[in-house]
Amino acid sequence: MWACVVMPEHAHILIWPRKPDYSISAILFAIKRPVAFWARRHGLNQDGHFWLPGGGFDRNVVSARAVHEEIEYMQGNPVRRKLCERPEDWRYSSARFWAGGTDVPLAMDKTVPAKDL
Repeated sequence: MWACVVMPEHAHILIWPRKPDYSISAILFAIKRPVAFWARRHGLNQDGHFWLPGGGFDRNVVSARAVHEEIEYMQGNPVRRKLCERPEDWRYSSARFWAGGTDVPLAMDKTVPAKDL
């Protein structure tokens, strides 16, 4: 995972699959299923559903510029919503990690395939 932001009612993630042959639906299932179980255990999905039906709004990002634009958009979301003043102030975002913070809930993958970006 290169970037993520968890908002009160939705989440953004930017991932780079490590294998050239991958299934985005299998990746989403591997992410969504444990989160839904956690939410159920903590009483956060009262009607038995946590995620909306469908695969979300995934898309392929194919250039370095687009990657940076996506990360900037994602990490700026809490600021635009007035939940914090700076992206790195939002605890549930990769912005703090990329700003050099060490008190982060999840470290991001710093590896970038040189041939690709």
